Amino acid sequence: MKIVLDEKYSVSTDEYNYILHSKRMKGNKQDNLGYFPNLDTLIHYLLNHAILVSKAESFMEIKQLVEKVRDEIVSSLDKHSIRLNV
Repeated sequence: MKIVLDEKYSVSTDEYNYILHSKRMKGNKQDNLGYFPNLDTLIHYLLNHAILVSKAESFMEIKQLVEKVRDEIVSSLDKHSIRLNV
């Protein structure tokens, strides 16, 4: 299974892990950014990364960012009929 999160990131699965891929700027080659044993750890990684990159300065900014990222993840998973208990 492969889930495309956006034009740069995608997630695939192997027998044991979820694998986060990042597309290189040149060419179609992808780099593996990490192996995650379950979907929860992958989502926590994506949320932490989004918060660090955003430079949010208040709790409300972080809350809005988390809700936005959550909605993006849920809509990507919905396209593949994968349900989260959130």
